[in-house]
Amino acid sequence: MARNFDLQLIMYTGIQIHILDLPIVHYSEYNTGNAMLNKVVCVNFNFNTLFILRQQISCLSSTSTFSSQPRTIGLGQQMRILNEKKQFEQTIELFETEMKKNKKHLSSLIIDQALKACTQVRDFRRGHGIHQLVQHRLSTDSSLVRSLIHFYMQCHDVQSAESLFNVSTNKTVYICGAMMKGYIDNEKPEKAVELFEQIKHPDAVLITLFFKACAQVPSEQSLSLAKNIWKKYQGTSLLNPYALTSLINVLMKHGDLESAETVFNQQSSKGPSMYGAMMKGFIQNEMSQRAIDLFEQVKNPNEILVTLLFNACAQLPSEQSLNLVKNTWEQPQIKSLRNDNVITSLIDALMKCGDIKGAEIVFDESPNHSVYIYAAMMNGYIRNQMSEKAIDLFKQVNEPDDVIITLLFKACAQLPSEQSLNLVKNTWKQYRTKLLHSKNTLTSLIDALMKYGDVNSSEVIFSESREKSISMYATMMKGYIENQLSGKAIDLFKQIKGPNEVIITLLFNACAQLPSEESLSLVKSVWKKYQNTSLLNDHALTALIDALMRCGDVKNAEAIVDKSSHKVLPMYGAMMKGYIKNEIPEKAIDLFQQVKNPNEILVTLLFNACAQLPSEQSLNLIKSTWERPQIKSLRSDNVLASLIDALMKCGDIKSAELVFDESSSKSIYIQGAIMSGYIRNQMPEKAIDLFEQIKNPNEVIITLLFNACAQLPSEGSLSLIKSVWKKYQNTPLLDDQALTALIHALMRCGDVNQAEAIFDQSPHKVLHMYGAMMKGYIHFGYLLNRTPNKTLRLYHQIKNMKITQSNFIIYLLAINASSQIAMASECQSIVDEIPQHILLNTQISNSLIDMWGKAGCVQEAEKVFANLSSVDQVAYASMVHAYGINGMGTKAVELFHQVPQSLVVEATHVCVLNACSHAGLVDQARSIFTSIEDKTEKHYAAMIDCLSRGSLFDEAQRLIDRYELNHPPSPVMYTTILLANLYGSSGDVDKASSIRYELSRSGAKKKPGLSWTAVNGQLFQFHAHDRSHPRSAEIYVELDRISRELIEHGHEYDSSWITRPLAEDETIESVLCGHSEKLAIAWNFVANPNTTFIQITKNLRVCGDCHRATKLIAAIRRCQIVVRDANRIHHFHPNGHCSCNDYF
Repeated sequence: MARNFDLQLIMYTGIQIHILDLPIVHYSEYNTGNAMLNKVVCVNFNFNTLFILRQQISCLSSTSTFSSQPRTIGLGQQMRILNEKKQFEQTIELFETEMKKNKKHLSSLIIDQALKACTQVRDFRRGHGIHQLVQHRLSTDSSLVRSLIHFYMQCHDVQSAESLFNVSTNKTVYICGAMMKGYIDNEKPEKAVELFEQIKHPDAVLITLFFKACAQVPSEQSLSLAKNIWKKYQGTSLLNPYALTSLINVLMKHGDLESAETVFNQQSSKGPSMYGAMMKGFIQNEMSQRAIDLFEQVKNPNEILVTLLFNACAQLPSEQSLNLVKNTWEQPQIKSLRNDNVITSLIDALMKCGDIKGAEIVFDESPNHSVYIYAAMMNGYIRNQMSEKAIDLFKQVNEPDDVIITLLFKACAQLPSEQSLNLVKNTWKQYRTKLLHSKNTLTSLIDALMKYGDVNSSEVIFSESREKSISMYATMMKGYIENQLSGKAIDLFKQIKGPNEVIITLLFNACAQLPSEESLSLVKSVWKKYQNTSLLNDHALTALIDALMRCGDVKNAEAIVDKSSHKVLPMYGAMMKGYIKNEIPEKAIDLFQQVKNPNEILVTLLFNACAQLPSEQSLNLIKSTWERPQIKSLRSDNVLASLIDALMKCGDIKSAELVFDESSSKSIYIQGAIMSGYIRNQMPEKAIDLFEQIKNPNEVIITLLFNACAQLPSEGSLSLIKSVWKKYQNTPLLDDQALTALIHALMRCGDVNQAEAIFDQSPHKVLHMYGAMMKGYIHFGYLLNRTPNKTLRLYHQIKNMKITQSNFIIYLLAINASSQIAMASECQSIVDEIPQHILLNTQISNSLIDMWGKAGCVQEAEKVFANLSSVDQVAYASMVHAYGINGMGTKAVELFHQVPQSLVVEATHVCVLNACSHAGLVDQARSIFTSIEDKTEKHYAAMIDCLSRGSLFDEAQRLIDRYELNHPPSPVMYTTILLANLYGSSGDVDKASSIRYELSRSGAKKKPGLSWTAVNGQLFQFHAHDRSHPRSAEIYVELDRISRELIEHGHEYDSSWITRPLAEDETIESVLCGHSEKLAIAWNFVANPNTTFIQITKNLRVCGDCHRATKLIAAIRRCQIVVRDANRIHHFHPNGHCSCNDYF
């Protein structure tokens, strides 16, 4: 006979059957030879068939539930009823009262019920006390051994259970069953399998437990063992419907649908539990449609099958699934099944199909709001990004269980705020004792704290947890990765003895976030160890590919994909993303074209690849792909944003604007893409106009606005920057990136003081902020009379940070600052601090060539140039420039003629023309200038400079006139005061005045002269007639001494280099001696009287008087003096000769 019992009242061997777990319960009776009644209860937790152990109860017992005679309820039966009502503490009190009266004659039933109560309240002390009380009876009463084993197993004291089992002389099938079930409950299924293999004559219950153990550890070996037992006992009564249901479950868990269907189809009589196992298996294998189809074959489905139907529809959310859910629920025979399981699954399905109102109606109409129904609603709100509603619902629950509290933590994790964090902490504090043994709740708590960035609290809870589940380890690793602490995630992985596929996936994610040789080595070792196991599933393989790609190991990533027989879309995505990251977009494009039905992620990645490879071909591919109907239907924000970005990068602004205009939902991401495109295409006005249309900008939009304003420096831009900053300065919208962009924009608009104030006041200075400040100082160093030394000062503050040592941009800025100062000693100290792998970077190498050239160290520049693995157009231009400014014009021209024509650009021509100018190679300059097809303003300016230096003023003027036939007057064309000073020095005052007039008309302004010099490792700045130095009096005494020495050696101060009227208290000597470079030279001799090397950088061109004087000073003091001016480098030798051969 078989009966269905009220699910809320069934309690067996200390297991409470929770409605949330959707159990299937059956009851059967059969007689054995010893006239004992064997009760078998089949429970399906999460639809995993589990047979709770048989209890031996005498048929003649007065406590028998099936006795037809009137009887008095005994103590054991009273305790059973209390347990069924979940009044466990009262059960224990009743037991202790009886124990005081009659300790020696407590029945096995009383002991069993007391142990059940202790199990439920996790009262290990009392349970252990009961063990001691009945120790002397264990050798003769196997039912007590079974009950104690179950107690210890439920309290997770596996060792004590094993000790009892090992000393037991009568290992009945019931005791073996208790052990197997305990192992399964404690996630040690291998031990259950091992124990089963020692049993010679298993019964149906043990075989059922064996299948359950195999289902818990999906592997080829487990599947093989299950099939062998199936084959061995096929056709016997041992494979009863319960065992067969469990067999179907294990086959489905291993993905062997064919065998599961065979078992199912072979049964002539299929009960609801078999249908349930099949439907559940289809759902587990993501074949929900087959579960739905199977449901439709059942004439009178019970609540379990209806629940499974709703689960299948929840897994396959669509309009069709939603209609099926509603139509099924409207059927009278279905609507009568209004238990918690059905309503819970119904709410879940409605929520997953997006019908939140429908779910709320079901919830409101439900007469019994159990914790499971609350849980379904909360979970649905969380899934639909409505965490506030989930939190509000939590506050209505009087006695939340661990599931409800777990969902609260999940809701708070989705809604990070100070208020949510406080709610999490207060809830934990209130229910801490209750939750200590709930692994799921602790896992969600850790996750929520990690989401808030409260890593310390997460670590405390994790370390204090006695039983760390694999899910806890996974949550900790995930939290570390989310908080950019991948090193800690990797360290935690090394503590895990038996990682699962999730842990391995997270390890690969951590290594991908922290790419290095060490990470790559770990990734490969883990891959090698588990490559032939089921642990490297599709998710893990995808993460492995991503990690290899991020670590730069493209070949191994390709090998894994090539060998994979089952290539899922995420693998293609990881490969395409990796190719893009490793700047191989062509391969990403080729791979995309192999995919038959790409999803929106792959389409997005294709557009990203094309954006990285802007060309006519890429643009055509973008457009043709977008025109495909199945692609055009993928109109998500990500796809549209990437499409706009790709079109913008390919220069098709009109098409990008058309996509933007046609977009029905102009999300913040799409607006960001169009703004970014305008900025890239030098259209900052349009980006600013679009910003002003956005009502609620996020941090990305604000960052882009600052970038647009930085590209369009003006009073208007500065005003807008400040107003936006003022509006959002106390909000999270001004995050690190936005603040970095703000600093950059202020610097570009010339408000250095405000940029410095924001930087100084920022409590959390990230590396990019330092970079923005350094870049700003370099950009405005000369213009604002600020030295590049400020850039280097910032560099020295951060150079020892780990993040700096992997960021080439910071070193690039330090090199650029050093090249402005151009002090050989400072340059060398910077180079010595750059890690070797950074030195191999192409941009770094090119900047080093430029730096060494400007520092007058041509041989060092040549070394860097010679060591380049491949020479690009920047490297050629930098080396030509280095030769030119150091007076090595012939070498510059020779190198220019070696440059491949494909690498010759405007900068190459300008550099070689300047080199000719500095070396007086007018004929070579004319030849090169004539060969240029499309001449720009810079080409004309460089050629005019060359002619002017060669005193070919008429020819230079004719070239200016030719240029101005089609162009407005150019300040560059008049060579920023150069010609005026040249004519002035040659006595042609009228011509000098004429050129000054032209420069004034064109808006050019003359910068104040500044000179820098390094003395004893410290940088000093001087301007003309500067008296700000603390030892200024000594400097001017030294200047007088130098002036007397110059006059003694025949120097005559040349008044033609004074381009302004003299004041009454000035003389020609005092004005020319006060030039900034002469002050710098004097300070060097004051600080080090016997110095043999002086290096000076000047922001303007050296005047003729200073040039002649410096040659004499070098000869008189027997000192090498290197002066870099605005145009070139002068090497003044102790023999009185200058490297420029007086051609400057």
